[in-house]
Amino acid sequence: MKSGNILIILVPALILLTVIIVIRLLVNGGEDTWICQNGEWVKHGNPSATMPSTLCPKLENASEKQPEPIEKPAETTESTQDIKNLNYQKVAIEEIGLIMNIPNGFYFNKELAMNLTTNQPYAVNFTVQNYKDSPTETENPYQLYGIYQWDSEKISLDDFKISDFTLIEITKTVFEVDGQPAIRGIIKGERSRYSINILYNGFILKLAASGEVLLDKSITDKIVESIDFK
Repeated sequence: MKSGNILIILVPALILLTVIIVIRLLVNGGEDTWICQNGEWVKHGNPSATMPSTLCPKLENASEKQPEPIEKPAETTESTQDIKNLNYQKVAIEEIGLIMNIPNGFYFNKELAMNLTTNQPYAVNFTVQNYKDSPTETENPYQLYGIYQWDSEKISLDDFKISDFTLIEITKTVFEVDGQPAIRGIIKGERSRYSINILYNGFILKLAASGEVLLDKSITDKIVESIDFK
């Protein structure tokens, strides 16, 4: 047989043999071995080699990993909003043409002082408080007491400005309430009540808050800021 013909037969045979060997290695090569699985060496097939002595690292399973909780800001509920804003309601003292806002849930009481001779009112007093009957009903009792009397001699603006009102001098402040001159401060004495005096139509509207001073000032100032003289 000529050498050329032998080559023609051998070359395809060698190629076919090579392909068979490669396929067998690919199919069976991974059958008999050790596989690193979840931190342990696991036998796969029938490997001739002994178990590897090298470390088999444990990998986290991404599907089992729980997502970290995301902190959300506290939602503003109706109750927390009430505490922040103290939601106010309007009350009126018609006898002197006064309208003001008081916190929801607070109690408002008004009383007229009558002249027994003329049977006409000469003064009005009122209270705004966060308890119905007794201060013991709440942990931080608050009461705003007000009185306005119009049967006395009228006072001038100059006399009003120099009035002492028994206030601690360093706490005394002059300001306005709905365009009317006013003076506020802490009353002298052990009780240290917060006081506001407003000159209106020549007479003085006196306000005094009792309870914890800082609480009194924050609530009282909001009430006073809302005063509207009609």
